[in-house]
Amino acid sequence: ILILIVEALPLRAHTHAPEELNWAQAIGVGAAQCLALWPGFSRSAATILGGLVTGLDRRAATEFSFFLAIPTMLGATTYSLYRGWNLLDRSDLIWLAVSFIVLAVPGLNITYGKHVLMPVLGKEIFATITQGGKWVHNYVAFAFMVGLAMIFVLWIKDNFPNKYDLKWIAKGGGIFTKSHPPSKKFNAGQKLIFWLVILGGASLSLSGIALLFPFQMSMFADTFVILNKLGFDLPTTLAPVQEMQYATTWHAIMALVLIVVIIAHIYIGSIGMEGAFDAMGTGEVDVNWAKEHHSVWTEEVLAADKAGAEAAAAPKAAPAE
Repeated sequence: ILILIVEALPLRAHTHAPEELNWAQAIGVGAAQCLALWPGFSRSAATILGGLVTGLDRRAATEFSFFLAIPTMLGATTYSLYRGWNLLDRSDLIWLAVSFIVLAVPGLNITYGKHVLMPVLGKEIFATITQGGKWVHNYVAFAFMVGLAMIFVLWIKDNFPNKYDLKWIAKGGGIFTKSHPPSKKFNAGQKLIFWLVILGGASLSLSGIALLFPFQMSMFADTFVILNKLGFDLPTTLAPVQEMQYATTWHAIMALVLIVVIIAHIYIGSIGMEGAFDAMGTGEVDVNWAKEHHSVWTEEVLAADKAGAEAAAAPKAAPAE
């Protein structure tokens, strides 16, 4: 009904682009958005109608409605992350793993598909698949970057070296002994995987951004300047085409390195270690398994649980009656 009423009003549009809005119009559209608090009222309809009433044409009102949704969705996402922060420990790894696989398949196709798939599928089918894979690769790349940042924030506190790592390395992770060396939540091998993924993924992401936005960055020239201060003798004046060539080559190298690392990690986390696959699937481990593989961490967790239970069972002061 409100849409019909606004449509019937003799409104004059004098603002034809979102960047032309003044403060009064922006506040008016924001106030109209409050109508979305009414159950069933569309937020986008409210903001578009508010834009039309305050003097925006249809296109400007629609565009501004879209821009206005960004802080709303960002706020809702941030709040959801805050509420479910403790649930991210396993889901963020799945997010990163799935996005990496989705990126690796078209990436390998671009590198080797011309020699492996094109003779089998033919040029036209191969071209269609490769073009589609390129678009998937471009957009899923951002999901990979977000997942990489999430595991960095969540797990970095448990991945700094400690004295138990030296014992773990000295015993070869338990391969050459009958028992597993003591370790905290992550042992030295897992920490090595973590830092390889973080540093390799960051390097992969930076070179990927350089390829997504070609001729906009001088990443390698700047990197060579830093390396030359350490004693290297590398060219620091690179043509834009040279930057793209370096970025393409480095991106392919880092991708192949990470693929090998992830395949090794998948093997260890599935059939290479008993109980690891169940832990990945459920997010929980058996106490005996934890004591065997991560004894120090298990003792810390059990001690914290015991202290919490004792604190909860302790008598509390009651008010006098």
